[in-house]
Amino acid sequence: MARWPEYAISAIRLDSLLMDEVSIMLAVSSIESYFSAARIQKKRIGKAIAKLNRGTGVQDSNLHSEVHFYLVCVSRIASFARFVAGCTRFPRVARVLKRHRKILDASVKMRNHLEHIEERFPGGNKRSRLVAPGDLFNTWGTTMSFGGEPLEFGPSHTDAIRTFVSEFRRALLYDKIESMAEADPDRLAVLLRRDAGR
Repeated sequence: MARWPEYAISAIRLDSLLMDEVSIMLAVSSIESYFSAARIQKKRIGKAIAKLNRGTGVQDSNLHSEVHFYLVCVSRIASFARFVAGCTRFPRVARVLKRHRKILDASVKMRNHLEHIEERFPGGNKRSRLVAPGDLFNTWGTTMSFGGEPLEFGPSHTDAIRTFVSEFRRALLYDKIESMAEADPDRLAVLLRRDAGR
């Protein structure tokens, strides 16, 4: 990467590099869209927690559904990122996924519990897989548990997902630039000059 100055790399738009790879471009756009939705959900979760804290009762709070949709957003981010990694086989992208695997996998697992909650109820066909079968979505502060498995869903979780999205995007940019520098350096030079002039 020493061939291209940092200011030129910083100015280039990822969508310029991905113009010819529609599925990758759509996946990256979806990652960003779901991250925006996750941030909106965090505000809704805060309101649901406030209702519970005011003592209006569980029946007046929609915390379960708000957390569920937040985790759906994070799961979609993970799914699209894994799609991009599988299609591109880029090394930096793979390293970012590996570094954030624990939080992504925990979020996907919790989403699966909430998505298929009826299977975890007494009499459900997946109840026996739970470490604590009586734990069907308990919360305290910004931590939840399901089946005996805790997940923090507060600001630190959102920060971790924000960091993942940012690192993933940057890794994809650098990997794509490196790939283009080897395969079509003239086209890359044109894109760098054009985007640097914006």
